[in-house]
Amino acid sequence: MSIARHQRRVDRLFLRFSAMYGHVWRSIYKTDEFLDYSKKAWLDGLMGFEDKSLEHALQLCLQKCPFPPSLPHFIECCKAYHKPDVFFQSKEEPQKTDPAVAHMHLEKIKAMLNIKPQ
Repeated sequence: MSIARHQRRVDRLFLRFSAMYGHVWRSIYKTDEFLDYSKKAWLDGLMGFEDKSLEHALQLCLQKCPFPPSLPHFIECCKAYHKPDVFFQSKEEPQKTDPAVAHMHLEKIKAMLNIKPQ
């Protein structure tokens, strides 16, 4: 994705925050110089995220954040989009167990718990 497209993405994001948070968001950026500097920081911070992540993070902010997020907080919201997909991924197929070994360990557990074998 080109830098110009990333810049347009950040511009749209700032407009959305302005619509969502109104004066609270706009009052953060008192000068154009600070607004431009902040947009550059957000551009750099969000470069590795897809549009879907940003949209998810925006919805999360809309639902849970009464105040505008900082860049680090918004990045965490973007990362939350991927967490359900990668909560646990096994790197290898589970191996089949020998029923005799499983039975032996089950009997040991029963003995530890004072459960009589069936």
